[in-house]
Amino acid sequence: MTGTIKGRKLERTLTTLVSLLIHGVLAMALVLGWVAAPQWVEPPAVEVALVPGPAPNPDPKPAVVAAAKPKPVKPTPARSPVRKSVAAPHPAPLPVSAKPARDFGPGLSESQIAGASTADSGSGGGGECNMTRMVQAALRKDPVVQSAVREMGARAVMVWNGGWMQAQGEDGNGLAAVREAIMWEVAFAPEACRRQTVRGMVLLNVSSGGARLGLGSGEWRWSDVVTRPTSR
Repeated sequence: MTGTIKGRKLERTLTTLVSLLIHGVLAMALVLGWVAAPQWVEPPAVEVALVPGPAPNPDPKPAVVAAAKPKPVKPTPARSPVRKSVAAPHPAPLPVSAKPARDFGPGLSESQIAGASTADSGSGGGGECNMTRMVQAALRKDPVVQSAVREMGARAVMVWNGGWMQAQGEDGNGLAAVREAIMWEVAFAPEACRRQTVRGMVLLNVSSGGARLGLGSGEWRWSDVVTRPTSR
C-alpha cells in the first residue's frame, strides 16, 4: 500500500517537471523571436551632382558662312542616244468559224413519224415478241448510245432502211454505237421474234431529250438488221 502511494507521488512530480520544462522552452522561444524581429532600415540618401552645360559659341558667324558656302557640282557625263526598239504589231486574230452541225443521217418528215409504229402501238411485234420495246429499252440503258445521241436533241432520223444509213463523221455506215447496240440486241433475241414480219417503219424513242431513230420500210424482218447491214 505504501509503495503504491510513493509511486503516484513520483509520477506527479515527473509530470510537473515536464510541464515546467515545456513552458520554459516556449517562453524562451517567444523571447528570442521578439528580440530577432526585423527592424526598419532607412535607405541611404542619393547624392545628385549638377553638371554645367556647354558654353555658348561667342562668334556664330563662321558657322553661318560655312553653311552658306555652296558645294561644287560634278559635271554630268554626256550619254549616247539609246535606240528604242519598236515592237512588231500583233496580227489581228482570225475569226473562228462556227462548228458545223453534225449530220446524223436523213431526217424524218412529220408524215413518216405519224405513220410509224412504236413500242406502245403494239405493232412491230406484240406480246413477248415486242421487239420494238425490247430494242428501245436496251438503247435507253446503254450509256455509250446515250452519249452518241446526246447532240441529236429532239430530232428523228432514219438509221436503217434495208441497210445502215451513212452519217457524217462516223466510221462506216450509221451511228456506230447505235448500230452495234441494235444488232447485238436483235442477234440475241428469240428466233421466233427475229423472224417476225414487220410492215412499215418502226420508231424508237431512245433518249429523254426526244431523240428518235427510224428503222425499216415496206415489209421486213428484224433478222434483216443483222443479215443485211449494207446500205442500198
